[in-house]
Order: sequence, then structure tokens, then C-alpha cells
Amino acid sequence: MRSKTTDQSRAGLSICKAMASGHSFWVYSLVYRALEEIEMNVSSSISPPRNVVLLGYGGLLPFIGLALLVLTSREYRPFCAVALVNYGAVILSFIGALHWGFAMSVHSMSAQLRRDRFIWSVIPALIAWLSTLLPVPLGCSLLIVGFVVHFWQDRQLVRVVSLPAWYLPMRLRLTTVACVCLLVGAIAVAIHS
Repeated sequence: MRSKTTDQSRAGLSICKAMASGHSFWVYSLVYRALEEIEMNVSSSISPPRNVVLLGYGGLLPFIGLALLVLTSREYRPFCAVALVNYGAVILSFIGALHWGFAMSVHSMSAQLRRDRFIWSVIPALIAWLSTLLPVPLGCSLLIVGFVVHFWQDRQLVRVVSLPAWYLPMRLRLTTVACVCLLVGAIAVAIHS
């Protein structure tokens, strides 16, 4: 008899596979392959699946590119600074949603922990939204706080729930680069204002 988790995983894979084959969107194909690799006993793996690496570290490219443009381009600095905050807000919202997914799919969680994960999962989106309403240096600073607090939440979760061994180290690297880029953006805008 298959577990409920396995059935849910297979349903998610089927949906993603249908989207990958029904459309020419390469991202669906990447996500499908990443989900397929994750399902294949990834919790015992020390290294993340290749597609997870591509998607995760590829997500840093806009942070790095926009931070460099904010730092070096006088003409495009205002636009790139706002784009950096907006992209940071999107990513912070996305990683907050990871905890929603964990709360739905990790059946070993206590009811209290599950409730806490559902509550926490929406807080990064609220922080992100607020960051887009502030001047760029403050918005970047608020996003940095959001990313750091979310990493702390990840550390707390990993202590009580079995997640892949690669999850926390990868999240640390991604968080560090994102925060450095946001700091560069905040300082560059503050200096050149």
C-alpha cells in the first residue's frame, strides 16, 4: 500500500510532466526533472539534484546583475534599484512558501509545528510587500532582515523535521549572496542619492 505522501508526490509530478510536455516552456521541464530527482530518495543525498542546483543558483543571477548595475550604472540606477527590491520581494515570498509546502507534505510534524509553519509561511510575503513600499535603501534592508530571519526559521525546522541534507547549506549560500547583493544595492543608492 502506497503512502499518502507518495500519491501526492506522484500527482504533483504528473501535473508538472503534463505542463512540460504540453507547452514549450523549458522551466516546466526543469521543474519536472527536479521534482523527479527529489522524489528518488533525495533525503539521503548529501548533494542537491542537478536541476535544483541550476534553478537555485540561477535565481541568483538577477540579484547579482541588478546589484552590479545599481553600483555601476548612473543612468539605469533608479530603475535597477527598484527592480532589485522587487526581485528580492518575489524571492522572499517564494522561500516563505516553502514552509507552507513543508507544512502540507511533511506528515511527521506535530499539529503545533504545522500550524506555526502555515503562519510563518505568509510572513515573508508580508515583509516583501512592505519592502516594495519603502525607499530603496530601507526596502533592501528590510529584505535582508527577512532573508536572515527566514534562514533562522529554516534552521529551526531542520532540527525537528527530516529534510534533505543539502537543503540548509544550499539555503545558507543562496541567502548570503542575496543579502550581499541587497546590501550593495542599498549602499549604492544611499551614497548616490
